[in-house]
Amino acid sequence: MERYNNILCVDLSELTRSDDGPAVMSRANYDNLVKRNRINVVRRGGGLETGALIEYATLPDRFKARYIEKYGDPELRNIEEKMEFRMDTKAREFFFGDSLALPTNIAERYTVNASALRMLSGMKARMVDSHHVGGSGRGVFWDAIMEESERLRGICGHTLPGSARLRDVLRRFDREGYGSLISGKLGNSNGRTITEEMGRLIIALKRSKDPVYSNEAIRRKVNAVALEKGWKQIRSKGTIENYLSGNVALWKDTEVGTTKAKMMLNRMHSTILPTVPNARWEGDGTKVNLYYRTYVDGKEKMATFWVYEFIDVASEVMLGRSFGNGEDFRMFYDGFRSAVESVGLFPYELVNDNQSSATTKQVREWLSRCVQVPRTSASHNGPSKAIESVFGRFQAEVLSRHWNFTGQNVTSKKDSSRPDIDFTERNVASLPNYQECVAMYEADVQTWNNSLHPDQARYQGMTRMDVFRSSSCPDCAALSDASRRDAFWITSQKSVRYTNNGFRVTIDGSQFIFEVQTADGYPDLEWLDAHNQHDFWYRYDPYDLSVIKLYTFDPKTGYRYVADAATKQMIHRDIWSQNEFDAGYIRGVEQRVKEHTVKRHLMVKEIEREFGTAPEQHGLVSPLPAGVTKTEYRRISERLATGSAAAVPEGPDPEDILPDTVGQVRKAHQRS
Repeated sequence: MERYNNILCVDLSELTRSDDGPAVMSRANYDNLVKRNRINVVRRGGGLETGALIEYATLPDRFKARYIEKYGDPELRNIEEKMEFRMDTKAREFFFGDSLALPTNIAERYTVNASALRMLSGMKARMVDSHHVGGSGRGVFWDAIMEESERLRGICGHTLPGSARLRDVLRRFDREGYGSLISGKLGNSNGRTITEEMGRLIIALKRSKDPVYSNEAIRRKVNAVALEKGWKQIRSKGTIENYLSGNVALWKDTEVGTTKAKMMLNRMHSTILPTVPNARWEGDGTKVNLYYRTYVDGKEKMATFWVYEFIDVASEVMLGRSFGNGEDFRMFYDGFRSAVESVGLFPYELVNDNQSSATTKQVREWLSRCVQVPRTSASHNGPSKAIESVFGRFQAEVLSRHWNFTGQNVTSKKDSSRPDIDFTERNVASLPNYQECVAMYEADVQTWNNSLHPDQARYQGMTRMDVFRSSSCPDCAALSDASRRDAFWITSQKSVRYTNNGFRVTIDGSQFIFEVQTADGYPDLEWLDAHNQHDFWYRYDPYDLSVIKLYTFDPKTGYRYVADAATKQMIHRDIWSQNEFDAGYIRGVEQRVKEHTVKRHLMVKEIEREFGTAPEQHGLVSPLPAGVTKTEYRRISERLATGSAAAVPEGPDPEDILPDTVGQVRKAHQRS
């Protein structure tokens, strides 16, 4: 029994052989059925190893009964055929997308469940096909699907229900797709203790000056109001503290004063000091067996360098590489990325050695996002890696042609594998420099890739590159913008605090400042209010540091995407160095900061008045926000009230020319 062109077929020999029991039919029966067109012969057969195939569904019932009695039910065997578990790459892209912003642990669980459901759905579809084609009337074998689900649970650890509820889950998955797996509880605020109204009361009490409430006093006051309004009781002072820490911008000025709050909360420029004048792969690192010329203490010396190479095992093509002075993570990363970018897809399996540069927790987590099967080779077992053999033959067949060849490893017994060190030392001045040596190696790689594949019995007349281009593993994920970001963006090892001065990080020894911006390239001040002094992990592309991604992290749920942060605009501190863009950007930011400050002040004053904590309600006077004059405050307030858009004035309004106080008037007269 086999499937031929997706048709369930039985072999003629199975029907007519009698050496293992009574034949299902005689050869005369077969010839008669063929002559009368009573059965469908999907392959006529011919030769010693190619027999005739008959569509099982077209056999008369009496012969089906004999076949089942002798060999078993082929439809049921086909339905229950076990398949290798494979991760659904489309499910991974769906659940790990920024639009959902799911915690990584939850996204991983959903991906595994969706992959298992995809396989169970295929099994169910085969049952339905067999029902329609064979006319057996069996329909869907739910017991068999349950059994297969439990087998998959042991392989991939899915969390699908092990009861009759699996039917509902599978039917909903077939109807609604990946989204059917997402719990409605994610992001649901119903269980939160602090409601919006309660939060406003907390802010009002925190801003109160008469009396001044401690956090514990705020908790007791809120609980007293909660009894009257039917709110949930707040059991811990920590709940109050957590809420206040998430809304610092709404109360900090009452604790430290408006001037210090301005320095802490309002977005600040970063300035430049005055100045006038970029099916299985294996990877391994090794020394390049070519000497190059360098200078040490003013003298010409011989030197070598390292390469981290990635090869395709089937074709032995060298796909991508990076160069350096030793095997480390960055060489591993650059080499692998070079290979993926050149091919345009990720390998199904990647095997690398056990060096610390490729076995740390960070690297293991990174590789799990790149390939379906990442693993390390057996320790101290070079023959287990195809790349060891490739390196050896590449050295012996290609690199050894150069007079600056360093020889192979020290265990080589052939004299041809050893360097003529005396000759090389006499010709140090004629050695290529580093750049020339790298170019020699790259040219030798092309020679290797375009030479005949060693298995000429299978690939007659084909080069290694011909073999590589002739086919591809169908389960490899293609390189896309989404997969490039998922695979090649590096996650920070510790969190960094976001301040009103931006998000300052150090990457590869250089400092960078990022900030969350609006679509027009200006700082997002509302986002800054909500996240100032919060700690974030970040992910970045080492090849493009114009944008990074910010995440929160919870040990139970993993990373959760928050926002993109772009490079912070740097401006010249001195006016002489400022260009037209600097001046316009400064005015634009300052206008937005003032408008945002007034908008925030109006909101908190409204909260104070609503709950009776405004200083004016107690015979006191509130100061204006620092950095905003009385006239600016009035003008911005009026503009916000009318809903007109903010704009950077080209010049001062006439009323702004006159000073605001008597003292300023006298100073103006003295200067004139």
